[in-house]
Amino acid sequence: MKSLEELNTLKIKSVAKYYICPNNRIELIEALKFAKDKGVKLFILGNGSNLIFSKDFYQDVLFLNTKGLKKILLNDGTLFCEAGVLGKDLINFSIKNGLSGFEFLTGIPGTVGGFVKMNSGAFGKEMKDIVKSVDVIDLYTFNYDKIAAKDILFEYRGALNLKSFIILGAKLSFKCEDPSLIKMRVADIAKSRALKQPLLNNCGSVFKNGKGYFAGKLIEDAGLKGFSIGGASVSKKHANFIINRGDAVGSDVVKLINYIQEKIFTIFKVKLEREVYIF
Repeated sequence: MKSLEELNTLKIKSVAKYYICPNNRIELIEALKFAKDKGVKLFILGNGSNLIFSKDFYQDVLFLNTKGLKKILLNDGTLFCEAGVLGKDLINFSIKNGLSGFEFLTGIPGTVGGFVKMNSGAFGKEMKDIVKSVDVIDLYTFNYDKIAAKDILFEYRGALNLKSFIILGAKLSFKCEDPSLIKMRVADIAKSRALKQPLLNNCGSVFKNGKGYFAGKLIEDAGLKGFSIGGASVSKKHANFIINRGDAVGSDVVKLINYIQEKIFTIFKVKLEREVYIF
């Protein structure tokens, strides 16, 4: 049994019967074989951001956490990050070594594997702009592969042809620059996020922006800032964020998301598309 409360940034209380956090590729393969032998579903977990646990207990699922894969390798001008590397650790590494190009990830509470799979982005830049190649394991054959960036079907907040793979790590592009300049930009972005977005007990942006509209602006205009269902509430700081006031359960969050979608469609005839994944 494993509590998942500290393994999701929304801090939803949930329990998993099966959980493993492999530290290398061999242990990861063993976990995949375990899931296959047990006949249980596999769920890949990173930092637990962009994710909502909708159940109190998961009995027939193996939660495989890639955060044990956390090496950052810089050799001969090539940067490789394993899937479990936290965004904040990549940022700190880039400052220390004078590597620019990752500043846009400042404040996004995820891992490199999640960033790639979601094509995470901010301030006009996305992961597709810095990914050179991705190391993966096929979920069905357990075979290793390396996929070049040109062969990845990146889309807005997604990568279509990576869904049947576990991401092991990614080779990322960068530019060499004075560490003090990188540190200054990171500080500016962190300050901007702190002013505009809630920092704790949330799962990041809940809805995708669309052509001609920003989801948060529509939700705010609908008068839903601060609106709550159970322990889940629309943030008063940024309406495209849902926060856990301390006692939210997964069903509270799901009900709130559905309510927001219905309300926005009724008022603006816009179908908000979820960015977060409900499991």
